[in-house]
Amino acid sequence: MAKYPFISDSEKNYKALMGQYISTWSSVEWGLYELIKLIYRIHKPTENLKNGAIPLSKKIKLLEKLFHELPSLSEEFDEMVAMIDFVKNEQNFRHNLIHGVNAQIMKKEPWYQLMWRPEHAEDVPTKDEDVELITEYLILEHYDKINHFGLCLLGLKCRLVDQYEKATSS
Repeated sequence: MAKYPFISDSEKNYKALMGQYISTWSSVEWGLYELIKLIYRIHKPTENLKNGAIPLSKKIKLLEKLFHELPSLSEEFDEMVAMIDFVKNEQNFRHNLIHGVNAQIMKKEPWYQLMWRPEHAEDVPTKDEDVELITEYLILEHYDKINHFGLCLLGLKCRLVDQYEKATSS
């Protein structure tokens, strides 16, 4: 029986995990956008937020600016900084998972991705220790982290809405 487009069940499982991770990552990016929209509705109702897609780097900069400038968000500032740091670090894993590294070193199977470890390589990876194999286990580990991040993001949005409702009902 043909397994097209997959070479083996192992490749099929690996790519399914990649898809699961990537689709969950998109909910992280959407959640950040929704957080920005919420902040604008609550704290900047007279200003218009740009319609359409906002690149992740701009979402991060905008959130940093909003949480730094708005005194009403000061209680959540440290949490937002930690969340932004997580997203910055995780976006590197996401990039490596999707695009891999231009190196065929130590690939267990041709479809596995490699993650460049710049702390071990000066420029282009040329040795085994320059790269890390992205395994199914590593994808699942990161998948769990971004699922947890989504819950943290939801909790932050709920607290902001709750603070707003308390402030306006008094």
